[in-house]
Amino acid sequence: MVREQEKLCNNQLNSNPCAEGMGSPISKETFLRRARARFADHYDYGQMLYKSYKTPIQIRCTIHPVKLISITPEKHLQTSGGCKYCLRESRIRMLERELGREAAVREPMVTAPKPLETAMADAAQPQIPGELAIDTFSLR
Repeated sequence: MVREQEKLCNNQLNSNPCAEGMGSPISKETFLRRARARFADHYDYGQMLYKSYKTPIQIRCTIHPVKLISITPEKHLQTSGGCKYCLRESRIRMLERELGREAAVREPMVTAPKPLETAMADAAQPQIPGELAIDTFSLR
């Protein structure tokens, strides 16, 4: 089987389909074709200076365009793409699915602080039923 594949690669050397997967240099066009097939329009490759498959490039996530991502084309295609924010969201969705939660309905992580009057009124309420709350202001 391996020898048949080697013969096919040697016979098709002019069209070069086998050489791509066997460690030969990958052109910028081939990389962009593979990246767009995998990620669609998720990443912006406009500022990319492509030198080789193993030389870092600068790309930008279109969902989280906070800063440029420096990653090799090889790692970009092998991983989730390189955006740490997208990776974080993906991991949260996966954990929520495992825990049986619904990812679509999430509360914001940061809540607005309570007004001072409400916070003081909450502090004056007993914490345990039947127990009186101690007014810390009167102890001074």
